[in-house]
Amino acid sequence: MSDQDQVIIRSDLENFARLAKKVWSDEPDDAPRVAADIPARTQRLKQLGNSVVPQIPQFIGYCIMDYESFKRHEG
Repeated sequence: MSDQDQVIIRSDLENFARLAKKVWSDEPDDAPRVAADIPARTQRLKQLGNSVVPQIPQFIGYCIMDYESFKRHEG
């Protein structure tokens, strides 16, 4: 792949942003922002750590693979 092929085009980022908006829904208005009266809340949060973080790069990786597949088939 040449350096020219690796340049990110603004329209590619805009397409990705549109896709991301469809995947990430808005937070409901009635969702509480602070948890109250949950036993051992701090310990539970410490145990979770970064457990949900790997899903974000996985999603980005799938988007990149889909885009690369699209480019290959497009010509």
